[in-house]
Amino acid sequence: MPKQRLKSELNTFVKGLNSDRSPLNYQPGETKLEYNFELNIDGSRDRRYGLDTDAAFTYIRSIESLYSYGGVNSYVWVAPDNTILYVFYSLNLVEIHSSTFPYSIIATLSLTGSSVTSITDVDGRLIIAGNKIYVATYSSGSVSIEEQRIKVRDVWGIEDGTEGDLSVRPSSITSTHRYNLQNQSWGIPRKDDTNTLVDPITKYGTDLSYFPSNTEQVWQGLQFQAGATPFERMYTNMFPETYGASPSSAKGYFIIDALTRGASRATALAANNAKYPTLTNYTITFPQDETTTGPSVVGSFAGRAWFAGFGKEQTGTDKRSPYLADTVFFSQLIKDKTDVTKCYSEGDPTSRDSNDLVDTDGGFIKILGMLDPQAMAVIRDRLVILAKNGVWEILGGGSTGFTATNYMVNKISDVGCIARYSVVVAEDKLFYFGASGINVVEVNQNNDTVASEFTTGIVRQYYTGIYDYSSGVYARNALTHAKGAFDPITKKVRWIVSLRRNAQNVPEVLELCFDIALKAFSTNRVQNAFVSTLFYSKKNLSSISGESSRNITRDTMFYHIVYQVGSAGVYALARYKNPLFKDIGFGSLYLDAEAKMIFGDSIFGDSGVKKQVPFLTIHMRRTETGFDNLGAMLNTSGCLIRTHWDWAASETTNKIGSYFQAYRPNRLYFPSTFPSTDSPEFEIATSRNKVRGLGRALAIEVKTEAEKDCRLVGWALSVTGNKNE
Repeated sequence: MPKQRLKSELNTFVKGLNSDRSPLNYQPGETKLEYNFELNIDGSRDRRYGLDTDAAFTYIRSIESLYSYGGVNSYVWVAPDNTILYVFYSLNLVEIHSSTFPYSIIATLSLTGSSVTSITDVDGRLIIAGNKIYVATYSSGSVSIEEQRIKVRDVWGIEDGTEGDLSVRPSSITSTHRYNLQNQSWGIPRKDDTNTLVDPITKYGTDLSYFPSNTEQVWQGLQFQAGATPFERMYTNMFPETYGASPSSAKGYFIIDALTRGASRATALAANNAKYPTLTNYTITFPQDETTTGPSVVGSFAGRAWFAGFGKEQTGTDKRSPYLADTVFFSQLIKDKTDVTKCYSEGDPTSRDSNDLVDTDGGFIKILGMLDPQAMAVIRDRLVILAKNGVWEILGGGSTGFTATNYMVNKISDVGCIARYSVVVAEDKLFYFGASGINVVEVNQNNDTVASEFTTGIVRQYYTGIYDYSSGVYARNALTHAKGAFDPITKKVRWIVSLRRNAQNVPEVLELCFDIALKAFSTNRVQNAFVSTLFYSKKNLSSISGESSRNITRDTMFYHIVYQVGSAGVYALARYKNPLFKDIGFGSLYLDAEAKMIFGDSIFGDSGVKKQVPFLTIHMRRTETGFDNLGAMLNTSGCLIRTHWDWAASETTNKIGSYFQAYRPNRLYFPSTFPSTDSPEFEIATSRNKVRGLGRALAIEVKTEAEKDCRLVGWALSVTGNKNE
């Protein structure tokens, strides 16, 4: 019968991993399984270097606690003088390191009763959040750290029995009502008709036989008294004339702690009484009114510090106590470190002359329905807040950007974030882990912020199939501890997920890489090690921009790795730099970082016809860099290839062939003297390989050899089949 012949050439492997394709629908160059091969912008695939340490440190965390709490987190801090510092934090410990070898510790912070969960920097100052707020300042090689409390104006007051009718003028006054009145403009002495300073509340009650309501302000009864020397005094007879002019009175004369409201009210009141001894002294027991857990998320936006993720638990509350779990606080425009936690207006809202809110003021925003914020990040001119039950944005209401007087809050998505450290901003896009895939938030051409899950149809099955033996469930436990970072040089977003693969707790790290330029995924695996975080170094690396992806990654991405087990483990900064392609693991044991790709099954246009591939031509980049003093080649390559026919899933089908060596340089140059650093005469090594077997579909598997490079550039094959079959 007549044979049909088809030639197939593939020299751009840019589509990466696709776990969601039908077996009959793979596109040329897609892989259905792969690990430890880098995607390159030129379409080639390079074996990654081994993960190896730069500098080791003693670390007091046990390996078990690292698993339980997601390991160590990182932040790269650029100080005002452009000094780069590496910050690592886990539970209640913070370490600030130099960014130059050997990455020595410059400062540490140990918290009591709280854990660090979020770090940012504003105006060169590091802000550390985890129930409490700490501000770190760098100067001349040293770091100073101090605790700060979030301060707000008391816009709530305390329960005083008038909540059902704020216009009630009581015949006698309670201490709680007196505090509320002082917080509503009655907290400063005023003059009577004899030009003597008096307590305005007492004066009101003495003259009128009842006391002010919560709808009145002292300004309603102040006028100048004529005479040789006019002065402003109280005219209590004016208050009945203006009664009912306002449904409520402005609050916020006192500045209090946003969390420990009761105790800070007592402090503020005592300070006010000391400042104004003319005021009537009274005894009051404030409700505790405390939010027990402070912010778990801190961000930087519009020249301000932002705080969210307050606890739901409250102690000693009353009817006026605020619920802060859905509240986002923002500071005043930061001019110095004292402004970081000033989340209030500079002007007194109860004042007659300076009560206007101004653009640079601080404050807070209630986002109704928001539950458990995980992270904040900025894209373009807006702050994105990612919670477990959705995503919101805060942005300016006009063309001038966010101000305290002009802003908008919009809900972007109902898909929440399951991993706070998976959030990565890359080239005006924000990526985060959701329950069923990786989501992206971006600003469209209409300047609207939109969110979508972009892994469906690409790697959603891979993502949802990540399994951690220790949790016994798919995705949730493993993915909630995922960490992400963006490398702007290679334009890749990288996420790591640390797992335990079996009952013996053997660790494994999965790294999912998304190439923004190619819009494709690749993966890495590091076995027998615990990698707890990764970060972009922020060093000036423009000089290496022309190198391959793996060479750039070697110098741009750092990994925080634990490689010894014990109550006092050893951790280190590591990079993909080992030229023998070995990863360091527990016990300082180096293991070969095998790399593999199985390309998607090709049906060559007809799934009903059995085909043969007589020959497969492989093109690979030459890697030899010379000879040693015994004449052995340095930096040799190896590439093992085998074929899978008819969608075979097991070798028992006899449809999976044997491996053959595809890297066979056809011309070897030997120098006259050894050692030598002579480069190969040809850039590409091409081999023509006999392929055995037949079937309706063909998949090609590529695997590396220990301690050998592997840089695949392309292949060509001819397919023959019976067109009448």
